[in-house]
Amino acid sequence: MSPLKRNSPVLGRKSAEFDRPLARPLIVWFACLAVGIWSGWHFPGFAPWALIIAIVSGTACIFLVSRNRGSLVFPILLFMGLGHISILPWSAPNLEPEHISNHLLHENPVGIVGIVDERPRQLTDRTRFVVNVESLLANGKTLKVNGRIQATVRPGVSNLLQGDKVLFEARLNPTSNFKNPGAFDYEGFLQRQDIWATASVRGGPKGLVWMEQASPGVLEKFRRQVKKIISQTAKDDALALLEVLVLGERDAPSKDLREKFSKSGTTHVLAISGLHVGMVTGIVFLLFRKLLLWWRPVAENGMAWRIAAVMALIPAFFYAALAGMPPSTQRAIFMVAVFFLATFAWRPYNSLNTLGAAALALVIIRPPILFDLSFQLSFCAVAAILAGTGRISNLTASPGRGQKTPFYKRLGKRALMLLFVSVFAILGTAPFVLRAFYSISPYGPFSNLVMIPLLGLCVLPLGLLAALAAPVFPSVSLWLMGLAALGAELMAKTAGFFSSLPFSWVMPLYPGVFETICYFALLICLVHLGRSKMACIALAGILAVIAINAGYWIYERHFNTSLRVTVLDVGKGNAACVCLPKGKVMLVDGGGFVGAGMSFDTGEKIVAPFLWSKKIRKVDIVALSHPHQDHIGGLPFIVRNFRPDEVWMTGQEASLAAWGELIDACKEKNVPVKTIDQLESGLFFAGARVEVLHPQAADEQGWRPDKDLNNNSLVLKISLGNTSFQLPGDIQKRAEDRMLDRLLPEKLASTVLVVPHHGSSTSSPQQFIDAVKPQVAIISAGSRNFYGLPHPDVVERYRQSGTLVLETGIQGAVQMKTRGEWLTVEAPYRQRLSHPRALTATRLETHSLRAVALDAGQ
Repeated sequence: MSPLKRNSPVLGRKSAEFDRPLARPLIVWFACLAVGIWSGWHFPGFAPWALIIAIVSGTACIFLVSRNRGSLVFPILLFMGLGHISILPWSAPNLEPEHISNHLLHENPVGIVGIVDERPRQLTDRTRFVVNVESLLANGKTLKVNGRIQATVRPGVSNLLQGDKVLFEARLNPTSNFKNPGAFDYEGFLQRQDIWATASVRGGPKGLVWMEQASPGVLEKFRRQVKKIISQTAKDDALALLEVLVLGERDAPSKDLREKFSKSGTTHVLAISGLHVGMVTGIVFLLFRKLLLWWRPVAENGMAWRIAAVMALIPAFFYAALAGMPPSTQRAIFMVAVFFLATFAWRPYNSLNTLGAAALALVIIRPPILFDLSFQLSFCAVAAILAGTGRISNLTASPGRGQKTPFYKRLGKRALMLLFVSVFAILGTAPFVLRAFYSISPYGPFSNLVMIPLLGLCVLPLGLLAALAAPVFPSVSLWLMGLAALGAELMAKTAGFFSSLPFSWVMPLYPGVFETICYFALLICLVHLGRSKMACIALAGILAVIAINAGYWIYERHFNTSLRVTVLDVGKGNAACVCLPKGKVMLVDGGGFVGAGMSFDTGEKIVAPFLWSKKIRKVDIVALSHPHQDHIGGLPFIVRNFRPDEVWMTGQEASLAAWGELIDACKEKNVPVKTIDQLESGLFFAGARVEVLHPQAADEQGWRPDKDLNNNSLVLKISLGNTSFQLPGDIQKRAEDRMLDRLLPEKLASTVLVVPHHGSSTSSPQQFIDAVKPQVAIISAGSRNFYGLPHPDVVERYRQSGTLVLETGIQGAVQMKTRGEWLTVEAPYRQRLSHPRALTATRLETHSLRAVALDAGQ
């Protein structure tokens, strides 16, 4: 037997390790620690109880060990308690008075002095960088502070380096979320990075002053040299791919290129992670092992594996440093190091123990890493691959010693293994991919059959060899990078081909936390099926729970007889989702941002996640009140992805890019557009009535179109029984007066009113409020918005009229439900740190005009 066969610590690993996970406890302790960290993040108020549990459990463990007795319960409770406590510095921080989070009440811009704390991100139209603030300059005074903020300068600057001391003027904004169900927790995302405020540099690049300029280090100069070589040998998509794969420039790919990779199921290629580091170390390891086996003394002593394992770590660290050592790369390096160090120490290798050791060490070093998407994807992908390949090892096993197999059969088995690996990785990460990217590609296993060999055998090895050769042999480096560019171009074309196939973008279901738990429980049962009787029993129970959950959502979506209206938090804009009885869905406006924020698609990032979180995959009617950016911006994405039956609008056009995109989307998806002249005065949907109150149709007597788009807004009234909702867009006093003159009082009266024009002083005169008589007034305006909305006088007028006033910028999405005789209003948002204003439940009875507000934040 060769030294390779005799001394391999990997050979002989049995898939039975998955049958008895407690025999390899590190993965179990990681799971317990993870549960504790999750509870500590979401429920930090239970910290005293967690501390008591940890102390009692730790004492019990010591006692049992001293008596040579074992226990499973006490170690589990110990790790859960320790996990809960470990996350508290982030979930419930005890910040000193000088911390930047205590100085965010400045309404006017302040001078900010600080040091750039990370490598700046170069985005398409801006540069984003993290600043460790040292002082604030306001009202002629200098205030010493500390803490990190995220700053943005538009357009971008290329000469900003980590370590630069800069001065700029900006308005400090507290980190905040769009407060909607299903929304991404951006506030928590920044908080876990110790970032407590955001700022936009006033004056653009000219407003950024360097007080001290850091000189680029050796590594930064080397990166610039490699980047120059890439720019000389590649262009367009190949250039972007080489920058992201060799240098870790994660913002290099364009939105179109990212979409191609996403729809082809190969998004993981665009972020340096365990896949990339594993390829680099694996190639080097195999190369050195092969060479060392030719050295007889080393081969006979069985040292080839050990030496090759150490040598493989050197290029891995070089690659990570060249890529800027992002968090995903750090995790990959750690896990690879655990495996190869275990090989060097000659310890029996166990995949579950290795995975558990790496994950456990990472969350101990920095507990918030548990919530990073890249960590979740990496951990679940590796776990699923290990578990899956263990079950199919007989299908892909190599032939025994001395047996000869034709080359095409060996190639077929390797291709089959690669296909299985892709399938297992997709299965293991599916819930997180759906929650983060809202889609999954059925072509992923097949596209990876082409993409992974291209990446591992061509682009990565040649790109890194070209980088190594750059300082010494620049001409060789150019030649090698040119070959890598050909491979990168082929990768881009492969992604484009698979993304162009029908049904490349699939959104089967948006999984909530409960569905995610059920999904992974189902996978675990399937892995153990046939090996344990308990697995069969558990599988039956999980399938029953999944069936009950599916039945609930089917009823909720298609058989619920209530009328549900949700006014979303879209900043300074409007968007309302109307779920009519028996399943019809109507979306009124789609939000949008003006100016620099126009690149942020509210349809994709805010409205669609809310719809998917409610298991809504189709919107029947899209209504546009008027074509202003803060109402139309998100609708093109909705039309393209939610297959509406028709789009309603007034018929007035606008010279906006979003207007053209909406019309193009309607033509692309064959969605008919109905203007005010084509809409019926009243439509009925399972008992609910939808009426158009304004503007008048062209054939009505006295009709005069208003040149002001605001005053020509589509005003809708949706009623069920004695409860009604009025959505008036941005009408102002002139349109309100016209409605008062033309409509009967009972036609205007509404239980709920979305306040016109975001609570601007140009709308909501007292006569209009008296005519509508709303019990609830909802103001759709972002917190601390630039326009100063809502106007205090408008808010006071509604309150003096006995109306309950809610603001989406404070309470978040306002969710209302009625069956005609009563109305339930919920605004369940709770801010994470300060400002404990969270209206959790309001119940209104229309027959008695009684309102009771319960504020759980007080």
